[in-house]
Order: sequence, then structure tokens, then C-alpha cells
Amino acid sequence: MKRLIIALLIALLIVIFAIINSTSTPINFILFKIELPLSLLFIVLLLLGALLAMFYSVPELKKKNETIEKQASRIKELENQHR
Repeated sequence: MKRLIIALLIALLIVIFAIINSTSTPINFILFKIELPLSLLFIVLLLLGALLAMFYSVPELKKKNETIEKQASRIKELENQHR
């Protein structure tokens, strides 16, 4: 229930942010120019940042999972020796 309330509050803040920042902003990027609402630009950039963070964290997570698996198998091996 607590997570639902927090999620609703965050959604409400995003909606308020989008309403307040609905002004279009020109964006120039190398060969093209586009106009987007400021709120949409921020949301797109936030999502891109989250995707990049996930992309860079995957190798580290794999490495940690391998370590955990090795340690778990070592624990089972030691438990079998102890019996």
C-alpha cells in the first residue's frame, strides 16, 4: 500500500511538471532541428539516462551473480565434506 501511494505521488508530480512545462523548446542536433515540449524532453532524457545506467550495470551484476554462484557451490561442497 505504501508503494502505491508513493507511486501515485510521483505520477502526480510528473503530471504537474508536464502541465507547468508545456512550452515548446527548439532542439538542434547536428543535422536536424526539432521542437518538443520541455516536459517531454526531460522525460525522454530521464529515460535515456535510466537505460544507460542499466546498460552499464549489467556486466557488474553478472559478475556478482557468478561470484554468488561460486560461493554457493563452495558452501555446498564444504557442507558435504562436514557430513
